[in-house]
Amino acid sequence: MHVIVQLIAKRDDKYSLSCNPDLTLDLAESTQVIGVVHPALPFMGGDAEVEASFFAGNVESAETQHQLFALPRSPFDLAEHW
Repeated sequence: MHVIVQLIAKRDDKYSLSCNPDLTLDLAESTQVIGVVHPALPFMGGDAEVEASFFAGNVESAETQHQLFALPRSPFDLAEHW
């Protein structure tokens, strides 16, 4: 893999991999990471927070501000809950 393109969050001049830092951080040393800033993505701190220099490039455009999707959540019964 040569390039990772990932939705990211931005707060002031700081960037966050949001809720998906694990795989990106593991592969960042051997790949180029392109960040796509999305205003609705939650900003997460800790290991998810990275400097601008982490990215080979960033995209911040109205064209990339699509509605985020949620994973389908199937109903579960009481036995599955316990």
